[in-house]
Parts: sequence; structure tokens; C-alpha cells
Amino acid sequence: MAVILAKKPLPGGVSFTQDMQDRFVYSNPVGFVSGEIHSDKAGTLYLEESDDAGTTWTQTATTTVSAGTTTSLPWTKLTKRWFRFRYKNGAASQGSFILLQQVEGMGFALPSSSGALTTQLTGSNAQLSSVKETNSATAVKTYTAATGATKMTVYCESGSIRIRSDGQPCTATTGAPLGEGWAQDFNVPSISIYFVEQSVISVVSE
Repeated sequence: MAVILAKKPLPGGVSFTQDMQDRFVYSNPVGFVSGEIHSDKAGTLYLEESDDAGTTWTQTATTTVSAGTTTSLPWTKLTKRWFRFRYKNGAASQGSFILLQQVEGMGFALPSSSGALTTQLTGSNAQLSSVKETNSATAVKTYTAATGATKMTVYCESGSIRIRSDGQPCTATTGAPLGEGWAQDFNVPSISIYFVEQSVISVVSE
């Protein structure tokens, strides 16, 4: 599951702090968290955890964000009950900012150290179709779920893409970003993908 946490640019030196998240409220408790950030100014993203409902926070992971780049916080295993993202902007006020968080359950299989995605077979969903292809930067393509499928999963094996699931063509400024080594699920009949750079993707229907 992925969600955009923030899109409003921050003044210089100001932080965005996510509301406290309880990872045990889900039927499949959250086991792993990752993030993706793009900002036109430098800053730092922190993943913090707490075992006392937010009275005390400990820093679990951090990543430095350079100006004008898309930066990923790698998948990190949670060890405490509550968690949150905190982003500290640098001295300069931002003109643009987007922070995305992705979570997976305790049974999630982390990508291998080589960058290849590790596949874990769980539940009763059957793979109905799988498409793997390479497209050049600025290409836009629509992918339709196989007959009988209830979910489409996109794996970005290399490069960077954006995905739109509302039936409209994706563009360089719309859709959810997805970087190398990331996967995202969509419960829709079709998706549109904009290739930010030359990328290798796989689209699986289940």
C-alpha cells in the first residue's frame, strides 16, 4: 500500500511530521516501510519508532535528500509498535515537494541485495498474466488487467516511472512515482504509465 503524505512545499528549516501510525491495527500488521521523496531543496527524511505511544521516539532509518532529485528510503523492518516519517527541510524554502510512504505486511519479501525483486507466493491469488518490457523516456503506455483479475501489480525493475489509475493518460507531472526496486498494487481494470527515464517494468494481473 502506498500513500502520498505531503505535497505542500515547506519553508526553510521547517519539518513535516506524520501522525503516529499503529502498525498493529491492520489485519496483516505492517512489517516493513519504505519511502520516496522529491524536493527542489535539500533535506533529510527520518523513519522513527516508538513503543510508548509516542512519548519517546527513536530513529530507525534516515536518508539525505539532494536538491532536485528523487530519493528513496529503502525498505526497513519495523521493530516497535508505532512509527512515523519526519522530514526536515534545509535552510532554503521549497518550491516543490512530494513525500510518498509505502508499507507492507509482515509476510513481505524484501528485494534482494542485487536489486532483483524476490517473489513470495502467499494466499490463493493466481497469476493470470505477466508482461515485462522496456520503454524509453517519455513513453506513455496503458496496461489492462487480464480477464478475471482483481489486482494489477507493477514492478519497476530499473529506471523510474509514474503511474495513474483513474483512466486518464499519465504525464511527467501526474501519477504516483515508482522507482527502481519498488512494487505497487492497483485494484483497477487499467493503469497508465509514464516512463520518466528508460525503464524495465513487469505488470502482473492476479
